[in-house]
Amino acid sequence: MLNEVDRGRFLQLISFVERPSGLVTTGYSGTNNLPESVRHAIQSHMSNAAQRAAETADFKEGMSVVVLCGLGRRFALPVPQIPYSHLAIEVIASFDFDSLCWIPEFDALSLMRLIAARERMGSEDVAILNASGLLNLVAWMRQLKGHLVPTRASPRNSHVKVARKSLRLKRTHCVLCGMRFSLRLIPGESWM
Repeated sequence: MLNEVDRGRFLQLISFVERPSGLVTTGYSGTNNLPESVRHAIQSHMSNAAQRAAETADFKEGMSVVVLCGLGRRFALPVPQIPYSHLAIEVIASFDFDSLCWIPEFDALSLMRLIAARERMGSEDVAILNASGLLNLVAWMRQLKGHLVPTRASPRNSHVKVARKSLRLKRTHCVLCGMRFSLRLIPGESWM
């Protein structure tokens, strides 16, 4: 799926649902090495979307988000290559993607701005150390009221460590938002 989320800005969503093959022998501690056919399909979808987006007259940037819908095992997914500039690739677990969708006032354009800001920080020799994934980075940014670096910090030629507790706080917030939404649904009335 490829959508223009703002003039010249494109977002592609790719989801991969894991099959339970090998789960009985390895359990949840195993690694799912994606077959060549799956890796090729993901690469092909990204390349086709990148080409379509780049051919538009007002193209500015694009992003492909790969949502991994797994059973709890690790995935071995080599980073796909896209032959166009101004395109980003993000990989996120389905649980985190679902939580991301519940964040009020956070949409596809917000995600693209966040990733662009992270890229700019990297170009200014500031390393953002975030071992807990994209959702944790979103939570960190929201704790800092839209910034990636605390305003009191002087990060030039340094690194910023993203607190892991941000993720726990954001998941709690997402659950509460989901509860508020479900409480608004009145039994017996259509909400569609």
